[in-house]
Amino acid sequence: MEGSAVEVDQFHRNRARIELSIKDLKEGAGLEHIPSGKFHANGAWLAHAVIAHNLTRQVSYLGEITPAESMVIARTFRNHFISLVGRLVNRSGKMILRTPARWPWAGAFMRALVTLRALEPVPI
Repeated sequence: MEGSAVEVDQFHRNRARIELSIKDLKEGAGLEHIPSGKFHANGAWLAHAVIAHNLTRQVSYLGEITPAESMVIARTFRNHFISLVGRLVNRSGKMILRTPARWPWAGAFMRALVTLRALEPVPI
């Protein structure tokens, strides 16, 4: 590739991000074990895995959990925020999420929840 050292370095960094994203899709979204020997079932699995992977990344960016220039690792995001150890409690008609007292990601989760709830709906 021709160009200045900065352009070549940026090109290779962008390529590395793409390769890391594909690796994360394979390992973090369930593509390391395609469940069936049937072509159409595997196609459906692939489509759902890609949608889940993209939704995970978008929620992480929109909820400001991960800065836009950083990589979202699906497995880490899932372990910290989706596989939440907690209990949904109904207190006087108001639903409350009870989490462990020393849950290390409570602050990030609450900030993301407030940020996501404040987003305007997309017009159809």
